[in-house]
Amino acid sequence: MVGNVVRVLVCLACLYGVLCGEFTSFVNVEKLFTLEDELISIADVVIREERHFHPEGEKHHGLEKVSRVMEEGKEIHSQISIKRMSDYIVHPVNIFHLTKRLVRGWHDAMMTLRDSKTCSKGMTVKIQNIGDNIPREEDLSSVANALVKLQSIYDIPLDNIISGNISDKQAHAPISLDDMFILARAAYDHADYYDSIVWLREALDRFENGKQDGTTFNMSSVSSLLGSSYYMLNRPKEAVDVFDKILKLDPDNKSAERNREFMSVKAKSQKQDHGPLTKPLPKDKKTRLTEQLCSGKLQKTPKQQSKLRCFYLKTRGANIFSKPEIKGEVMNWDPFIIVFHNFTDKRTSVAIYWIGYDKMKDASYKYSYQNRYGLQSVQVEDYTVWRWIPRLQERLEEIHLSDFTPARASFQVRNIGMELFEEKEKFEYMNKARIGTFLTFLTDVKTGGDVVFPFLKTIIKPNQGSIVFWESKAHNQVSICPVVADTEWVGEYPLYNQIGEPFCSDYPVRKPKLA
Repeated sequence: MVGNVVRVLVCLACLYGVLCGEFTSFVNVEKLFTLEDELISIADVVIREERHFHPEGEKHHGLEKVSRVMEEGKEIHSQISIKRMSDYIVHPVNIFHLTKRLVRGWHDAMMTLRDSKTCSKGMTVKIQNIGDNIPREEDLSSVANALVKLQSIYDIPLDNIISGNISDKQAHAPISLDDMFILARAAYDHADYYDSIVWLREALDRFENGKQDGTTFNMSSVSSLLGSSYYMLNRPKEAVDVFDKILKLDPDNKSAERNREFMSVKAKSQKQDHGPLTKPLPKDKKTRLTEQLCSGKLQKTPKQQSKLRCFYLKTRGANIFSKPEIKGEVMNWDPFIIVFHNFTDKRTSVAIYWIGYDKMKDASYKYSYQNRYGLQSVQVEDYTVWRWIPRLQERLEEIHLSDFTPARASFQVRNIGMELFEEKEKFEYMNKARIGTFLTFLTDVKTGGDVVFPFLKTIIKPNQGSIVFWESKAHNQVSICPVVADTEWVGEYPLYNQIGEPFCSDYPVRKPKLA
């Protein structure tokens, strides 16, 4: 029997692919919100047609469930004006609920609409396009895990997450007990057993105190997941206490009874007391250091900080007698990282992120819904009379960071939301022509969005108009912290030397000299 219970506990584990920020990017969530709005309109037309052709009292071929899903979505959309939509779609709890509605409600409702005889050919084609872009269960799991990680990294009180009051911004609806189970399950599926236990125990406490909010809370599912989480952390004694609580609430729960029996055997055979349960650090060093930097728990030592300086740099082509005019703050010497504060004005920053936003929007849902997994970055061209991007490129190239004239490269606009961004493009060190990368902060955010270099213990706070430059040796470790209840826009511009790699073996960065 014990062997069967072990198999039941262990078989609960499944790993989904982890998103890298594309799905929860601003434009993709905006696309999902627009997609739901269109589903509401289609459902409204089909239901009215069905009710017209069927006598009152006759069943409308499964459209009752569609009607419930539609009314829920319609109520939310009617309360959110176009002006407030941006506030809605950046809130992590709203993103979770929107994804949940599309996955758990609209996915089946959409099939019913498509099979309705009153659904026109044009509507059927539209529904098919929507179906190709609607989120799946694995997307819901990844969004839920992103919300769990956001809470964990920034140590946001659980009460704030549950109430939806995050960073002084209120979600449209709070987190329910059913939602807590989804969050716990997502944490478990991503091997975060500690946070799975935290969310399950919070749900149990609220259930015990009568905060049941019309839930369909399943004690057997809670029991199995909680037992499995404790088992993975080798904490059988705590598991026994929790199963006693579950059996007190639900004496007929056979799953809790079996799991308690199994954990009791494990607890008796456990010789060492592990002490209080604490959150384990991530095993991957880069992940561990990145999360510590984002949370503010890690920083350079005073000795390392004492080596940092502010300098004035010359522009390219300036003569030896000219006065340096570009102020920079060195954040790390090797690899070289420097920040140029207030390098661009607000108008330039806003114009560039709008150019990027428009292109992402066109690529996602201008004529039809595309890019199911979302877009987080896009290469942009500026054909406006103001030449916002070319003028910025020219100014960046004027900074005397290399001996050779830079080659003109593509400018990229990137969006950061509730997920940690890690550079996926692995820089090849054989590409000697690439000197480094400029990153410009196009917007301000209140919490999160820091650029971090984990192995260098270097963190740069976002400040609209500031520019960060890092040399190519630091490229593979750059990350951007999750943003809390907001969205961040940045521009990225690689710096290449005009001469190709066959002509030279190395292109060192010109660094300011210490006095």
